[in-house]
Amino acid sequence: MAAARVVAEKFNVPFVLTSAFTGEGVEEMFMELVGRAIDNEAAGMAAAAAATLGGGEGEGEEAKEGDTIKLGEGAPIEGDEGGGGCC
Repeated sequence: MAAARVVAEKFNVPFVLTSAFTGEGVEEMFMELVGRAIDNEAAGMAAAAAATLGGGEGEGEEAKEGDTIKLGEGAPIEGDEGGGGCC
């Protein structure tokens, strides 16, 4: 088990002993993984919003309520002969 802990630390992943038979550690592992997934999703969304507001790689100003974010401005939309609107 010591080797498994070393590998988990090396790859920065959680290490929790679990048992399918007794259920020991299963909830703890589930909560750890869900928490990490939520944190990763929030970080990705924040970086995308910052990049859309003019920065690169998350180096833009922080989005504020009421800000307008233009998605795909000027990009042609397949099947739109009018030149780039969605409707």
